[in-house]
Amino acid sequence: MKTWQFLKQNPEFWGRYFAKEIGIKSIRQFFENKQFHELESPILSPKLPQERYINVIETKPVFFHENDTLYIIPTTERYNKIGLCAGLGNHFVISRVARGSEQIGRNHEIEFTMLEWYELNKNYFDLMNHCEELILRVKKSIDNYFSSSPSHNGVALCLPSQNFCIGCEIQVDEHKVSLERNWNKFDVVELFREYAGIDLASFEHTLNEIIRRSSDFGLNFEGVKDFQEAFELIFDKIIDPKLDKSKPYFLYRYPKIMAPLAKPDKSGMFAEKFELYIAGKEIANGYTELVDSEELEKNFFLESKARTKLGLPPIKFDNELVEAIRLGMPDVAGIGMGIDRLIMVLTGCTKISEVNIFPSSEWFE
Repeated sequence: MKTWQFLKQNPEFWGRYFAKEIGIKSIRQFFENKQFHELESPILSPKLPQERYINVIETKPVFFHENDTLYIIPTTERYNKIGLCAGLGNHFVISRVARGSEQIGRNHEIEFTMLEWYELNKNYFDLMNHCEELILRVKKSIDNYFSSSPSHNGVALCLPSQNFCIGCEIQVDEHKVSLERNWNKFDVVELFREYAGIDLASFEHTLNEIIRRSSDFGLNFEGVKDFQEAFELIFDKIIDPKLDKSKPYFLYRYPKIMAPLAKPDKSGMFAEKFELYIAGKEIANGYTELVDSEELEKNFFLESKARTKLGLPPIKFDNELVEAIRLGMPDVAGIGMGIDRLIMVLTGCTKISEVNIFPSSEWFE
């Protein structure tokens, strides 16, 4: 049974989907109060920033030249940055995006709702604090809605899930998570040093080197193609099980090779990049933006070569974005947040499809 059919027969469950609506309204209010502009992003683009692991969905309109391809955007980042270069200033975007590499499952949909925002003269630590502030605002709005005994078309609405809790504690799968302020911040370099005995600051970030330095763990690196895949395998198997998941947590300071659009730190080896996790589920990814057009162009060429080496299809080089940044992009920090997954964890739902009326998991039923 598809979701719309289920709702037709069980209208009391509409509250689960209204929670996402309430969340989006709360997000807009949050940024309006900060006097941010809302940018409307196209959902198609003729070019994209080069990132090695982005698997995009292509389309070819019949009236285009046979060699012309459009991409369904995997992120609004290209348009955010061109807008910044044009003088837009602080702004946010709420848009549907799609990624061809997302395997449909409990935490993934091919198509999903993305929030992206950019703040002038801020860095990635500022974004972490604002991220925490925003999510608490969204949770409070959802709590207020369900505390009011809502109804729809004369039918009383049930809570979004059996695990839903009003207040600062949420239930995510087997984890009880406190949303009380001052979420944990873990330096990735320190985590590798403490839990894996690997000093990421002491060697060149290549596949062979990181495998050699992790030989004591007995991990199977068969099929691992590059440094990033090896890094993630070590993190998932050795480090992640040891992290405190009783609160949301930020992981920050990643190897520069894993963040081609982020500003390098003073060492030049690491990037001012962070990721936010709640109960082990990635919710957001942000960084202090790289505004040096020459370095960005060099990174794009390296990412393009890496895609070829990994056997991934080429993405048309975004020379327009590079040129816009060359003309001048202000110092800025930016972040992308998956709204569907955020609402899923805040409401205690166990599958991301439970907060979408038309989930991609039902397309081929």
